[in-house]
Amino acid sequence: MRRVHATFLAIIVALLALVYAPTSAKADSLFRNSCLLSTDLPLTFSQAFSSKQWNCRPQYHQAITGHSWQKLDIDGAPDGNFVIETVSGPLERVRVVGRDHHGILHQQVFAGAALSRLWMPGNGLAVPVAVRGDKLSALYLAFDGTPSSPPATELAFKTADQAHQEKVSHSVLYALAMAVLGTIAIFSAFMGIASDNRTVALHGAFSALVAVYTASSSSLVFLAFPSLTLWDRAALSYASLSLAVAMLGPIMSSFFERRIFCRIEKRAMLATAALAALGSICLPLSLLVDFNARVTYHLLFLPGIFVLIYGIAVATMRRSRNVGGFILAWAAPLTLGIERVLRGAGLYYLPSWIDSLFFIALAAQALIMAGAIALQAEAVRRERDLAHDRAREMEDEALTDALTGLYNRRDFDARKWRRSDILAIVDLDRFKPINDGWGHDTGDEVLRAVGRVLGECVADNQALRAWRLGGEEFAVALTGPSIDSAAIILNTVRQKITAAARSAVPQVDRRITASAGLAMVGQQGMRQAFRAADAALYRAKAAGRDRLCYESGDMSFATIFPKKRRAA
Repeated sequence: MRRVHATFLAIIVALLALVYAPTSAKADSLFRNSCLLSTDLPLTFSQAFSSKQWNCRPQYHQAITGHSWQKLDIDGAPDGNFVIETVSGPLERVRVVGRDHHGILHQQVFAGAALSRLWMPGNGLAVPVAVRGDKLSALYLAFDGTPSSPPATELAFKTADQAHQEKVSHSVLYALAMAVLGTIAIFSAFMGIASDNRTVALHGAFSALVAVYTASSSSLVFLAFPSLTLWDRAALSYASLSLAVAMLGPIMSSFFERRIFCRIEKRAMLATAALAALGSICLPLSLLVDFNARVTYHLLFLPGIFVLIYGIAVATMRRSRNVGGFILAWAAPLTLGIERVLRGAGLYYLPSWIDSLFFIALAAQALIMAGAIALQAEAVRRERDLAHDRAREMEDEALTDALTGLYNRRDFDARKWRRSDILAIVDLDRFKPINDGWGHDTGDEVLRAVGRVLGECVADNQALRAWRLGGEEFAVALTGPSIDSAAIILNTVRQKITAAARSAVPQVDRRITASAGLAMVGQQGMRQAFRAADAALYRAKAAGRDRLCYESGDMSFATIFPKKRRAA
């Protein structure tokens, strides 16, 4: 467990170092060298150009408005046509106005599906700037849409070829993350149905939602649905991540052992899940009610994050066996998720490329969590098998005679007898004097010897089953073409009992024999067969012991293989 905690802390430290290394001081120089005009309402170029509110030393928080104009420093722009690479959002319109050395304005407007076709992987846009004739002397860029700072603050000039190469290479990386998440989602869905495992099914649904979030937030969704707008993409991104985060509480509740969380803690997980799910309607609701959807959306995740951290701490303190895999899977997504929520709430600014780490962490989480769930399921299966085996052992113990290893009277009474079965009752002759004269240990050895003989008889398929009914009385179930053939087998068994007893207790100076009664179950059933076998045993004892009796076909008792007597 200490190694898991050390790994968890190492992941957090490494991610924080990676995230905060490129601080806002190293932010986009194009923004820092631009002049910014932020307004609550959209302005035409002439209105913006004549405004006295231009800020040529812009700060990042000043860009968080619904509408902005920027005058860009074009000294570093490529020759000829080029693109302005920036970050997208729920934008409605982007306008580009260029002025050449003759004072002629060249304006381009991108909105709706035309704007979404400018997508770049990782929530980006590549806005083309057409240079007609002379090189531009001034360049203005306008963003209209939901308040957000990244579109205005993250700007870069690139050639069309550079943008295309970046689009292809980054798309492959995001597609790989989507493939991992989609594969895990499909695998978990089938496994959840096949195994009826709630945790697997929940994680499958979570992975599917995160795959949708990755597709929408990385803009790959435009490959499948090119008619979507940036607003549609943002709404889909908001909704899928909110619903995915809402599932963390139920996943945690079902993943850990039942004893880990009390009822109040489980209810808190469900309550925070409901709050996170509300984030799915933030963006559409902002069209009806005036509020900052982006900040509200991120703040709704905070209760769920607190419960997730609390749950991990509680599971650790209560010594859950599953906490190690859970921590390993969620260390990176949790760290980056907290960072993203705080940044999304407007507390500070960092470049949006950090979001790509979040996608990678989610894909890694899906793999690790799937492995952890598989290991958990395997552990549960082993425990179930052990419990089943133990139950079988206890059942066998309850139905087995401890001394001889044969089945006991309880198993005998529970047996379902067939008409063709033949019942034999075997009883040792004059067994009490052996216990009294040589002790109960000697008597027990004799009984064990009888058990071995009868057990071997069953193993060799000479008998169907054997029981110790109590004391020195035994029962054997046989089958055969006739009761006479069964009598021959049983008489051989009697002789083996005598030989085995002599070998087991050589100190006993008297011959140990067994008498037996035999009866066919037939149509009259087991109770009548038991009475008949018991009566036959009584006749064998009365006739001098060491013999087998059974009822012959003419309703008389046949005594076979009586002990040979010496001549007088």
